[in-house]
Amino acid sequence: MPAEPANGDHPTDTLTSFRFGRGPGVRIVAAMSGGVDSAVAAARAHEAGHDVTGIHLALSRNPASYRSGARGCCTLEDANDARRAADVIGIPFYVWDLSERFHADVV
Repeated sequence: MPAEPANGDHPTDTLTSFRFGRGPGVRIVAAMSGGVDSAVAAARAHEAGHDVTGIHLALSRNPASYRSGARGCCTLEDANDARRAADVIGIPFYVWDLSERFHADVV
């Protein structure tokens, strides 16, 4: 049987806290699509005192393409929208270019 942690917490309490964002100061990576839902989720986590970093996954091989209509995905506009939201929230923001991997493994 594994030893209990020195601070008396049950080992699964730490995992549960990380998984479900309980307690202040949890480190969170928020996948930010450029839409409202992910921006609000990142903002609420930040307001709750968590250490939030925004990430946008660039999945399009041609990110310079533009949206058509009200909905879109994976365009340069989406990445810029996500970056603006992160700036307003006041969190670090990164774009991960996974376009080649996405094309090879998914498309």
